[in-house]
Amino acid sequence: ELWVSLAGPGSNMVLALVFGIIFRLLISSYPFGSEASAHQLFLIMLIKGIQLNLVLAVFNLIPVNPLDGSHILSGIMPLQYQGQLQQIQRYSFYVLLGVIVLDYFLNLGILWAIFKPFIFFFGTLFAGPDFIRFI
Repeated sequence: ELWVSLAGPGSNMVLALVFGIIFRLLISSYPFGSEASAHQLFLIMLIKGIQLNLVLAVFNLIPVNPLDGSHILSGIMPLQYQGQLQQIQRYSFYVLLGVIVLDYFLNLGILWAIFKPFIFFFGTLFAGPDFIRFI
């Protein structure tokens, strides 16, 4: 169960890496200019693909019951704590849903605070320093 749960975020990371490599190859051959072109639109699509896959990877790693992070956590947690973990995970989905709704309606930036360091680090690692210009 642990390995199956790691496959989702892992595939998102691999896709972000592939998009980053393609971005690096294209940005070095055709620098980003001031006029809009099909090439520039494709570069923006690659950046958005990197961002989306990194957000999905982080979101799936949150240890809340329907997400992969909960299965990863239960796979590495000692058996003596499994009962307590199941008690907590019974309500964790509702807490996550509440955080998402409050974050959206009150514009608190909770989710962006969680995702931002991860996206900036891996986005820059995969796509290079030009990644920051496109965000």
